[in-house]
Amino acid sequence: MKTNTGRPLEIIADDIRALERGNAFAIGALLTEAREDAEYGEWSTWLESEFDWSEDTARNYMAAHRLGEQFRTVRDLPLPMRAVYRLGNDFEPDDADLPIIIEALTAATKGKSKVIGVAEADGVIDMALLRIEHGDYPDATLKALADLAGERDEWIASATEPLKAERPTTAETAEQIIDAAHRAYVVSLYAPLGGLPNDLPDDALWALEEVSEEDRGAVLEKIKYLARPLTDEAIFDCVHDLADDDVKARRQQEAIKDAADRAAERAAKGAARQSGGKVQQPPGADSPAEIERKFARLEELEPRVVMLERMKLALESENEELKAAKPVRPSLMEALETALDLAREAARHNGGLSPGKAKKREKALNDIRSGIALLMELEKEAAPQKSIAADPPEMRM
Repeated sequence: MKTNTGRPLEIIADDIRALERGNAFAIGALLTEAREDAEYGEWSTWLESEFDWSEDTARNYMAAHRLGEQFRTVRDLPLPMRAVYRLGNDFEPDDADLPIIIEALTAATKGKSKVIGVAEADGVIDMALLRIEHGDYPDATLKALADLAGERDEWIASATEPLKAERPTTAETAEQIIDAAHRAYVVSLYAPLGGLPNDLPDDALWALEEVSEEDRGAVLEKIKYLARPLTDEAIFDCVHDLADDDVKARRQQEAIKDAADRAAERAAKGAARQSGGKVQQPPGADSPAEIERKFARLEELEPRVVMLERMKLALESENEELKAAKPVRPSLMEALETALDLAREAARHNGGLSPGKAKKREKALNDIRSGIALLMELEKEAAPQKSIAADPPEMRM
């Protein structure tokens, strides 16, 4: 088998085997000669039969040859061949960035007799590319800019500008600049709703940023009653609890809709069976109209349940503060829990309670009122710093 230049591929293969495997530049030159003259379909077969090489291996050798022909100094640099292959494959020989990258590699290997590591060589190449893109900034600044480059958040621009202006030389300083920009952005999201507390941990900002606009007010309300100092875990729990509440609400609405659809279907079938002269019976408990009425009643009761939940959070917080000052009646929180359970049951059963359960609810609410009065007296004695979140009369249902 001969090439167009008259050199058989077998001879080229012998020349390649005569070279040391590390002489990538010379091997690449011979492979380039063979590749140009091999007939269609011969190339991959010849590589495998002669050397057990893949086309990717041959491509790397030929890339090293092209790079060495364009930049002779590369042959003498103590670089790992993976770095040479990267430059040869990723850049055309006339690429304007190549001279800058090779200059950076020359400076990085100056005075070194041993080949530098792959990670070090890749780092030099990456930093050279970043300087080409952003300008001559300290390494820490360039790395921070690179980290932000893939982000699409609105606050990225407000972090990029101070990074370039302050030119941090350490990763810690760069991170502080980024965190400050991120905090300012998240705080601006919650400012129209009253604002976030100042003692919020930085790591919690990422979770709060993901909260939808319509749910931010509910998250702020939950944060108000958290124990201090605030922790990342507590904020995450607030966000996750809210997400769980949203899922439950959607499922409840879907269940009501499904029930209404089934009832409408049954009503339609019943109407079809009825004769024209018969009078229709009034709608049953699962008719669309009745389900709609129950749904409206459920929405009516929802604010009361929310109010009781807030009162529960306030009392729990107040209870913790008053434990050291004076014992609180243990039945107080139990009464509140009972009232909440009854309120929920009322919502589930169309707001209607049996006479016995209605008395239980009234007794539980009276206990809560008494408990609040006791807490207020204890508050005066202990000189507390804050008051109960809501007045007792607001709990009347």
